[in-house]
Amino acid sequence: MRAYLNHMTVCPAQSGVDPQEDEDLHVKAVKSALWLDYAKRNRLNADVREKAGDSFGAELSLARAEVRRAAAELLLASGNVLAAAEEMQRRAIAHSYRDLPLIGFDAAALDYTRARIWQDCAWAIDPALPEVQARLFWEQ
Repeated sequence: MRAYLNHMTVCPAQSGVDPQEDEDLHVKAVKSALWLDYAKRNRLNADVREKAGDSFGAELSLARAEVRRAAAELLLASGNVLAAAEEMQRRAIAHSYRDLPLIGFDAAALDYTRARIWQDCAWAIDPALPEVQARLFWEQ
């Protein structure tokens, strides 16, 4: 919990010298704080699901929390927000699926969830990035 408070209190001063640098600092502070808050809520949701007997739902919530925390840390550590978005996109590709398998479905669903969250974080920074993990629907 303390790690989240430390990250969420990061609010860099804007220099006023370079508008792009100021915008990058603002994006870093706002997006990372938001993602850390989402990660905290995902962990709380996982606890609720676990207590209710939904272990797979808890795993999905923990996967979301893990990616959002990692995305916030990546963004805060990066020198360039667009480079961070591209790295998030690469991580989304690493977890992406075109079709979910019938065997090993749970593991694939966790990877699919990670890919969607990495992609959403990347898009929050750069909406022009291409889609790497499309939403999968069951055919009827």
